[in-house]
Formats: sequence, C-alpha cells, structure tokens
Amino acid sequence: MYSLYRKLFLSGVGGTLWLLIRQLSTNALTSIKWDGLTSEPFLIQQGVRQGGILSTELYKLYVNDVLDQLEDNGLGKYIGDIYCGAPTCADDIALVANSPTELQVMISTVENYSKHEKYVLQPTKSVVLKNKGSNSSASSLQDFSINEQAIIQPDSAVHLGIKHNANFKKTITSHINENISKAKRSMYSLMGAGLHGKNGLNPTTSLHIFHT
Repeated sequence: MYSLYRKLFLSGVGGTLWLLIRQLSTNALTSIKWDGLTSEPFLIQQGVRQGGILSTELYKLYVNDVLDQLEDNGLGKYIGDIYCGAPTCADDIALVANSPTELQVMISTVENYSKHEKYVLQPTKSVVLKNKGSNSSASSLQDFSINEQAIIQPDSAVHLGIKHNANFKKTITSHINENISKAKRSMYSLMGAGLHGKNGLNPTTSLHIFHT
C-alpha cells in the first residue's frame, strides 16, 4: 500500500484528501458474504478493498506505470499511430506483440515491474495465444516464461468473457455462436415481460426484437 500512497502523491493528490484516502485504507476491515452468510471481519493486508468505490480508480493509478513503460518503449501493436499493445481492464492485461521476441520482452517488462512493486505474478493464470496463419505451425511456437516458469500455449482462451482461438477463422466462428446464444437467452428472458405479443408488446416491436 505504501507504493500506492506514493503514486497518489506524485499524481497530484495531496493534503487532506491524501490523508483521508490513507486513513480509509489503513487497518481497513472487510467481510465476505456467501450464500446468505457473512464471515467475521478481517484486515485487508494486500491490495485494495474488493468492491470498494475507490478501488477501481486506485488500482488504475497503481498499474498505469507499467502500461506507460510498455508504450514508452514502443513494445506491442499499433493501429496507425495509436498504441494498442496492452489493452487493459482492471487487472486483466493482454499483451499484443508483433513477434515472439517482442512478446517475451513485454512479459519481462511486466515481470520486472511486479518485482519492483513486490507482488507475484501467477504463470498458471497466464496463457499465450499465437495467431496461427497459413504459413505457421505448432512446431514453430517459442517458449515463454514468467518467473522462470513456462506459460502454457493452448489453442483457445477466454479473456474478459470473450473466447479467442489461435486460429482467427475459428475465433470468428466462436464469437458468432456466442452472440447467437446471448441473443437467444435475451429473447427467452423477455418472454415473461410480454414479448409474446399477447397483452404485452405489439407484434411489430416483437418482430423487430426477434430479427435483431
């Protein structure tokens, strides 16, 4: 947490606001609610409070330095002059590289940052997806590692709830199938609200939703 307080100060948050945020997160207690039961309160000794109002903003401030390092070093993909080598949502970071060597440098950059900030990356929670074009094969895959542990290279993986495949054509197919499934679930969920047309939505609106 001390590193977070320092980053807060360097970002321009000072005075009473800095003291307030520090006080809110010092010796903070939290509980877990599961299946109608609530655990005994316990101290938050690492990271930010799960579900806290400020937690998202504080974490974004905390992790932003490593994203800046990747961009400043020119590592990863660009669309024109727009950097898109490390699309990030909360603590889910995707590293998009042009080559195996560049990807390992990006992984090492993130690894070095974690050592500097004294937290541990989990290789078992990370995967490498290589885009298998028509001129590539599984035998050409390069090994990648975090903390000297190999990162698995499956044929598919889920990132932010979206399934991606090493084969681009299969990725498109899986996205289409998933969207169709979501649309079906949405349709069924609306049935009880009157999508059937009887004492509910008018037939024109129902037909429009069905086509959509």
